[in-house]
Amino acid sequence: MAQQLFKPSDLIHTATFETLKTTPNPINGNPKKDYQPLFVKKAGTKRRSMSQQYQIAGTTFSDTVLIGVRHDERIVKGLGVFYRGVHYKVEDVSADDTNNYITYDLVSLKVVSGNG
Repeated sequence: MAQQLFKPSDLIHTATFETLKTTPNPINGNPKKDYQPLFVKKAGTKRRSMSQQYQIAGTTFSDTVLIGVRHDERIVKGLGVFYRGVHYKVEDVSADDTNNYITYDLVSLKVVSGNG
């Protein structure tokens, strides 16, 4: 039997999946961008081994954070995520859509520029 990626007790953080929408400013009517929450999942950070770090060095994944969440088909590339006080975007999803009882998706997150 294969070892599980996560136990439910490992998912100690909250990840808010969101979209960036343009809405009119109520004061002057100018358009402004705001994050609109879509859904919330419990999440846990996944550490990469040293060999995995070497494999992704120099790629677009070298500055990403890897989290695990319970499988959810709504999680797609490009979706926004607010995780541990920082806004990210989903860079990639390794979805576990097997027929197992409990499945987890690995989600690569990249910091959204302009976080401050």
